[in-house]
Amino acid sequence: MSNVCDKIIKKHRKTFDFLQKIGIIVLAYLIEFGETEMTVKQYRAFVTAVDEGTLSKAGQKLGLTQGSVTQLIASLEKELGFSLCVRNKAGIKLSEQGEKLLPLMRSIVEKEQRLIEVVDAMNNRENSIIRIATFSSVGVKWLPSIMKEFSLLYPNVEFDIKDGGYGEILEYVNNGAVDLAFVSLPCSVSGDVIPLLEDRILALVPTSHPLASVDKVPIKAFEKEPVISLASDTDHDSRKVFSMHNVKPNIKYVTGDDYAMIAMVENNLGICIQPELLLNNVSKKVKVMELYPPCKRSIGLVVTLGAYASDKVKKMAEFIVDWVKNNA
Repeated sequence: MSNVCDKIIKKHRKTFDFLQKIGIIVLAYLIEFGETEMTVKQYRAFVTAVDEGTLSKAGQKLGLTQGSVTQLIASLEKELGFSLCVRNKAGIKLSEQGEKLLPLMRSIVEKEQRLIEVVDAMNNRENSIIRIATFSSVGVKWLPSIMKEFSLLYPNVEFDIKDGGYGEILEYVNNGAVDLAFVSLPCSVSGDVIPLLEDRILALVPTSHPLASVDKVPIKAFEKEPVISLASDTDHDSRKVFSMHNVKPNIKYVTGDDYAMIAMVENNLGICIQPELLLNNVSKKVKVMELYPPCKRSIGLVVTLGAYASDKVKKMAEFIVDWVKNNA
């Protein structure tokens, strides 16, 4: 079999080089000979059951009976030699081993899907769903208009939007779980990266605060004033700003929501920094001010499959670049 595999890889060198880049060369190699069909089905059944919460819902999602899902998971557990989860009327509870293996199995399922999509794109069988990962400011300010206008050009397209922090977005890209992703540059990801916009980072202070009377807010002020911060997994921009200027912020409040931060400033709990993209229609009780020294972030777009992306994904990427140029 090895000689046959070597001939196939040689014949499709560019394709296999790309698959290796995104981490699915082994899967591609095995699927070519039908050796992972049942295993991937088992992984998919387990991952879907966990995501859906019950075996019956997993069956509906996969187009299988509940009994078939149960059998797939049970056979997987038998092969592994231990239980992955406890299944009862209340739902599914992961075992310790299940918690450790779930991310790995999820990655295999996602990469298999990416492999199918690459092959479909090569054969001009495009998926109508475009999967996009985004952080909150782009998701709120840009994406609704972008999707609406793109849908007028391509009425059959569907969108699957995954919101998350910067770390989650990079994981989506590197696992092949999305077609396009908005990221903060620079970043280390697979795929093609397109710079989109330089977005200023600004200070938010209560209008009654003494800092509201100065021209610009010194970044050093964040060492003394009570600071409102995002949770660490979503706080990439402000942490980068403070780190660049050797400032240790006096963080008193932590939240996972950008707009909750603004509300806290409005109620005189402290000060914060936010990207300008988020700051339309801010309350009159909050003053938006420049930082000193001035700071900014770079927003980019990642095309996960690069040149191997489907025509529709490429058109969506081109549309986003043009839309940002003309509207942002």
